[in-house]
Amino acid sequence: MPALPHNEVLLDSKSSRFPTLGMRVVFAILGALLAGHALRSYLALPAEPLVPLSQFFVGVVAILATGWRRSLVLTPQGLLRQTNRWGARSDTLLPWSEIRHVTLVPRRTEVTALFEREGITGIKVLFDRQDEGTLRNILKERLPEDAEIQTL
Repeated sequence: MPALPHNEVLLDSKSSRFPTLGMRVVFAILGALLAGHALRSYLALPAEPLVPLSQFFVGVVAILATGWRRSLVLTPQGLLRQTNRWGARSDTLLPWSEIRHVTLVPRRTEVTALFEREGITGIKVLFDRQDEGTLRNILKERLPEDAEIQTL
């Protein structure tokens, strides 16, 4: 699925996760240092080869974490989960027509919405409390007639 223009996003959630530039820099430096140190230790033929190997894998994971982004948005088509990992992208769309039940759980500054299909565990999405009215309007407008909206 191609990237959505900003005007096609009905409501963005707090569940969207984008590492800040500072976090990405720290992860990249930490990962490079760990992987480099582990590689240097491994090539020096240590008595315990698993320690540098585990450090190397932690370093590589830290470097890979710098290219990870996830967003959960409400679109005219449904609930869209986009995950980007270093250029590889996967999109999961839960169409409005398949949503059978939505449970809203208001908290202090947040609203948790659980979007459920028939017989399948749902997707939990976090929104700002100030967006609750907009969220309810979108749900009333887009959900099928037989879908339920419940507030706890």
